[in-house]
Amino acid sequence: MKNLSLIIFLCIIFNAKAQNEELDSLKNRILNSKEIDTNYIDLRLQYATKKIYTQPDSLMLHFNEETLKLARSLDYTKGTISALEKVAITYQYVYSNPFRAIDYYQEGISLIETNDRYKPYKISFLNNIGSIYYQMQDFDLALKNFNQVLVDYPNDKNVLIAIATAYASLKEYEKSIHYFNIVEEESRKSTNYPFLANILCNKSFSLLETKKYDKAIETIEECLELVNKHNIEIIRLAAYINASTIYLQTEDYEEAQKYSDLAFELSKKTNRTGLEYSLWEIRANIYAAKKDYKNALETYHKSVKIKDSITSIDRKLEISRKEIKYEADKKNAIAQEEVKRQKLIKNGYLFGGLSLGLASIIGFIIYRRKQRAITKAKEAEFQANISETELKVLRSQMNPHFISNSLNSIGDYIIKNDIDEASDYLAKFAHLMRKTLINSEKDSVLLKDDLQILKTYLEIERKRFKNAFDYEFNISENIDLENILVPPLIIQPFLENSIKHGIASLKSNGFITINIKANDSTLTYTIDDNGIGRQDKKENKQNKSYGIDITSNRIKIINQQKDSNGFVKIVDKDQGVQVIVQLPLEEKN
Repeated sequence: MKNLSLIIFLCIIFNAKAQNEELDSLKNRILNSKEIDTNYIDLRLQYATKKIYTQPDSLMLHFNEETLKLARSLDYTKGTISALEKVAITYQYVYSNPFRAIDYYQEGISLIETNDRYKPYKISFLNNIGSIYYQMQDFDLALKNFNQVLVDYPNDKNVLIAIATAYASLKEYEKSIHYFNIVEEESRKSTNYPFLANILCNKSFSLLETKKYDKAIETIEECLELVNKHNIEIIRLAAYINASTIYLQTEDYEEAQKYSDLAFELSKKTNRTGLEYSLWEIRANIYAAKKDYKNALETYHKSVKIKDSITSIDRKLEISRKEIKYEADKKNAIAQEEVKRQKLIKNGYLFGGLSLGLASIIGFIIYRRKQRAITKAKEAEFQANISETELKVLRSQMNPHFISNSLNSIGDYIIKNDIDEASDYLAKFAHLMRKTLINSEKDSVLLKDDLQILKTYLEIERKRFKNAFDYEFNISENIDLENILVPPLIIQPFLENSIKHGIASLKSNGFITINIKANDSTLTYTIDDNGIGRQDKKENKQNKSYGIDITSNRIKIINQQKDSNGFVKIVDKDQGVQVIVQLPLEEKN
């Protein structure tokens, strides 16, 4: 069981100590302040920083927004930047609302870029934007933000731990452990216990994935010891989740259950929903390990529903559009300033003489033409971004649809069959679900991996229909399964339709053939079944497959992006249906 319970730590540039007496002292100094000045703002910011480490709660939002309002009223730029960060962090980590957080991060970056002396603050903003993309499981964009910081701060510990965590998410665990070890060695030289605890929490997961079980247990136990000793509340939930995962993997179900219960209890108290998917997934696996299949199935349903909400396309679209809008506004502002500057130059030349004025006008015309060309390029880039986002929309719609149908299949089987078969069925489904969720965020996967998932899906359906059908894959010899890339699960809806609307009524002797061929530019799937066909079905909206519509739209967008001529063609046969899916050939190398 692979559980992605890693978290990106708040990248705050202060060295925080989680001591309640410090909070009380700062609070008294704030209450006793007689003047609202920059010193007063700094006190409030210090209090907010320490509060985040020890007692993060929803009341912090009002406090931080008030600090931001006061800093703006004093025209205190440094304080405004820090207050924007505090508000963003509260939205991101306490309210699990990345939409609002990214607004404040971008406003802060705009202020930072007005003066080089504020440049050191940019590291924190970019890291936290990266962590938003990390939460959305868009690891490429997360790394893009982290690497921007790395250019100017190659030895920064916050950046290195973020990159280590991203490597873990990309399953490059040895690289991940390497970076964690570098940061851990430096952190042990200081008393920054929250930072060290965060490193240990994340490192324990990578150790688990490389099957270094004893080291993983030792690491997570040291993390928990630091969390308890220094009241590092912001890491406690992730530490509980990782501890439960590690003990589950090492078959210590008592400890796994203990930390799972602690995590659920803490999650309810703090109303932190960002890791709720991991909580339910772990609980489902604990039930399965204990052979409590009914509860395992119910909790799998919940985990999938929460997973869909966390990575929902509305959140991704909103964040993507905010990023695009921010970049467009920024570039537009620069362009407007350049226009003003050119106008001043033009006026100066006109004042100096007619010939110089003519030259200025010509220069301005050339500039405007250049600006129009740049604008068109920006529009093209914008459309490309929108197309990319729309493609992610369709992929995200596909997978919950696929998983929902598989879950229903498992539910039917558990009710009708014996416990041993139910166990085998659930194990296959767990494998299928993990692979499907992992691939759901990818543009393309290796054909070899996609076929493995499809075969697992077909095996599950064969069990549900009591082996009423069989299947075979025929793959051309010129196809390199480990080099060709395909959109994940692109033909799954057609296999589902063949089973559900075609061969399910046959009761026995059903057969599905999947032929895969390639030439220099295209990859073609041909799916044949010997079912009852479409002519015996009433063609109405109820029988129309949502999954097939999504697949057709996916191919349309792929055609726009790759300037290709992919298509879906459905042919009615004397017995059964044939589906032809053609895609542009894409190779890894």
